[in-house]
Amino acid sequence: MKNLASPRRWLPATLIVLLTLNLSPSAHGQGRGRGQPPRQGLSLAHPAVAAVANVQNRHTPGLLRLGGVVGTATGLDANGQVVVKVFLEGAGIPGIPAALEGVPVDPEVTGAFSAFVDTTAWFPRPVPLGVSIGHPAITAGTLGCRVFTVTGEQTLYFILSNNHVLANQNNALLGDSILQPGPYDGGNINNPDHHVATLYDFVPIAFDGSANAMDAAVALTTDIDTGFATPTGDGYGAPSSTIVVEAGLEVGEPVQKYGRTTQWTHGSITSLNATVTVCYETRIVKGRLKCVKSAVFTGQVMIQGPGGASFSAGGDSGSLIVTDDSNRNPVALLFAGSDTHTIATPIDRVLSHFNVAIDDGTGGATEGTITGTVTDSCGDPLSGATVTVDLNGPSATTTTDGSYTIANVPVGLRTVTASASSSYESATKSVTVYGSGATLNFSLNGATKGTISGKVTDTSASLTPLAGATVTVDTGGSTTTAADGTYTLSEVPYGCRVVTASAPQHESQSQSLTLASESLVVNFALASTIVVPSPYATTEAAGWGGTLKDPLRLQEVYAASHFGAAPVLITALAFRLDNPAAASALRLDTSATGGNASTNSPAGQGSAPTAGRDDIRGEPLAATTLDLAVRLSTTAKQPDALSLTFASNAGPDELLVFDGLLTVDPLGGAGSSGPNPFEIVVTLTTPFYYSPAAGNLLVDIRNYSASSIQIDASNVAGDAASRVFRLTSTPDTATTAQAGDTGADVLQLRWVPPPNQPPVANAGPDQTVTDSDSNGTETVTLDGSGSYDVDGTIAAYEWKEGTTVLGTTVTINPSLSVGTHTVTLTVTDNQGAQGTDTVVVTVQSALFYESFEQGLWPQDSQNDWFQSSARKTAGSRSAEVDGKASNAAMTSSNILMPQGYSNARITFDWYIKTTLDNGEYVEFRVSTNNGSTWTQKAILRGNVDPEGVWQPRTVEVTGISQLRLQFRGNMSATDEAGNVDNVKVIAY
Repeated sequence: MKNLASPRRWLPATLIVLLTLNLSPSAHGQGRGRGQPPRQGLSLAHPAVAAVANVQNRHTPGLLRLGGVVGTATGLDANGQVVVKVFLEGAGIPGIPAALEGVPVDPEVTGAFSAFVDTTAWFPRPVPLGVSIGHPAITAGTLGCRVFTVTGEQTLYFILSNNHVLANQNNALLGDSILQPGPYDGGNINNPDHHVATLYDFVPIAFDGSANAMDAAVALTTDIDTGFATPTGDGYGAPSSTIVVEAGLEVGEPVQKYGRTTQWTHGSITSLNATVTVCYETRIVKGRLKCVKSAVFTGQVMIQGPGGASFSAGGDSGSLIVTDDSNRNPVALLFAGSDTHTIATPIDRVLSHFNVAIDDGTGGATEGTITGTVTDSCGDPLSGATVTVDLNGPSATTTTDGSYTIANVPVGLRTVTASASSSYESATKSVTVYGSGATLNFSLNGATKGTISGKVTDTSASLTPLAGATVTVDTGGSTTTAADGTYTLSEVPYGCRVVTASAPQHESQSQSLTLASESLVVNFALASTIVVPSPYATTEAAGWGGTLKDPLRLQEVYAASHFGAAPVLITALAFRLDNPAAASALRLDTSATGGNASTNSPAGQGSAPTAGRDDIRGEPLAATTLDLAVRLSTTAKQPDALSLTFASNAGPDELLVFDGLLTVDPLGGAGSSGPNPFEIVVTLTTPFYYSPAAGNLLVDIRNYSASSIQIDASNVAGDAASRVFRLTSTPDTATTAQAGDTGADVLQLRWVPPPNQPPVANAGPDQTVTDSDSNGTETVTLDGSGSYDVDGTIAAYEWKEGTTVLGTTVTINPSLSVGTHTVTLTVTDNQGAQGTDTVVVTVQSALFYESFEQGLWPQDSQNDWFQSSARKTAGSRSAEVDGKASNAAMTSSNILMPQGYSNARITFDWYIKTTLDNGEYVEFRVSTNNGSTWTQKAILRGNVDPEGVWQPRTVEVTGISQLRLQFRGNMSATDEAGNVDNVKVIAY
């Protein structure tokens, strides 16, 4: 076969390779033949491939801004090491780094990428695979393979190739003739021998910038006109009907193909899930070749020949790519490439779309087997269930473990229905059956239906209803809550269900349950979230933060005004990646020339790009481990007024809330139209109690690690937040900040209402009182007004001595007997929590008590003291001296001290009339030795001391042997008088 070169249409097209991180390991359906070349086995599930792919993803946008870079990928270098590949339009492109985050960079000159179109010769019928075909309006492409579908008893055969080969880039009509060879190779629509098929179906290509899944089309043919293998004596022969599914593709997979231009070539898969921009039409504009029509494709496969050689060329478009082993399992459909790289679509995606299967010529691929299980919604197997293909097609009955097998199922897209007893609803699914078979599992819902209802609240103490919250059930039902937070989901199938409630500024919550009755009540209490600075809860801030990027110590203050009035218990804080739509881009230096160092610091937010810098905003991140310590405190410091001395900013309640490693899983997503979710979550090891009434919130972060994570931050004055920081590899030793600004990270604080704090009871100080009237009891005042509740109010007071309740008000006045009493005050707050305190009250009896009701004091011979009802403070009488009294005395008898006591406290009330003159008085004297000697302890003198008012006095006497008391009065006229009352003696 001739190998003709075709005119190439070159253009600076862009190849962007984004690796999917959730692919499963390979599953080929059939084993490999012995003696075949060993595979590398590096699928996207391999940790080494995934790690390098994440590095590549982060740096791709910046690299593509370098002139001459047409793409990136993850692959292997010549030594078999996983590297980041950078595809170049030509040699000598400056600014390509040698490594990215420690991963080697392997530059490859690929040239630009374009769709392949070329020609070759005519073949007698049946036409073999890999030869020239095309729509009459195009040049030529490749006949990829013969595919088929079975409709009833009829088998339809098709040629599989590209849209741009068979359908003229969407411009053909169904039924148009397909020529072999293609027009460029001499195919003529007027020559009946050149007709090989008619256009049957194609996938339209979007040229508006939206994503395409494939460039593919099928043309109706016959097994007489089209064969199932490559030319006799050349190529790999017939492809297998058992394909390699997309999830089973691996980096390093050896592949082969047979195409119209380069014929039989060998190569390997070098990268997966590529997103590529492919040019379909060029034009000379101002002396330069320019692409004027291009399309974007996602989820594609990249292939190269040995040592990076070409695997395909113009005219090979439409070739079927198969594994390079004896199995020849179909892998992908080739449709574009460059001088060094080939681009192809995973074959299972193409076959599923057209509902066809690969024809291997043996006839054994016309049927496959469907296996699977049938369970109820709780996962329990259903025995005796019936599984039927295409309504009246083959069927099977499940065994005791719920499994089934249906053989002799025609290949292609099949409709399968599973049904059990009347207790269950039937379920219908679609599946594409290949020669290798298919697996299809069913979970049947109960036929009986019920209602799930309940209420959605927040987690505050009052359980505030959340209106407008969304409640969904896994069967697809959904509703929103009413003003009181209530909801109802009707017609919910019986069985194991998952119900989820979500509301703005709250964390979603899911509950697994079993619905087995007509109605079930399921309530939700959703934890709240607060975003600070508050204007950026749903708005991208005009800045970025390097908090998680650079080793540093950082303090940020957020004003209490961002929070409500009630205290909160902060349980987590979350960061948001900077958004690709933000006016201010993230900055990451990926060039050799570097840039302004200030843009790498937290203070560099919003600064313009400098030479040698790239904008990489909101890209997906690799799994990254950060080493952080976070402290929270309540501070009196105000935003934009933090001290450069870190210790001066922290509040007295500073608490270490997180200290250790934080693993950040793949995040983000370029192209988001709004702020990314707060996906970098630091769950606090120790929750922090924060009361806005006590001050502002200070966040102290020490980052011991370096990463490429740059987060959203505000950098505007007036946002009630600011920060100070120091970039340092030893954050623990940093005591002062190098700078500060008005910026602050946009944080989502996740919180719950703090646990109810019990009230604090205060029963007052211990008391000692005296039985004032020697009747055996004394009334005391117990005051609990010093009690308080930090997060509520005190609803009840209870005073008890032992089991006896003394009172239930804040202040009580019980009468207590002589002795020691321990009284317990219990206070109860408005949420039922209690606090207690005790007070010890000692009621002591007096050694001596006299209220002069009986006139028991002996007098001297003047006999000038008598009982008077004119004035008194206790009882109805007092002792009074008046008239002409010259030191008239009344003296107590001997007062016996208790054993072991030698001190006494003596209290009494006395009074002198305003008519007393100088030298006239009432005197109090004490004898500690039974009257042998007397000592004056107190005196009231006329015209000297207060007159006309009762005055209480207390006299302390020590060293007592035998105690006696004496009052003396000195008067000169009958209208002059002094009084004494309420005399008590207490030993101690």
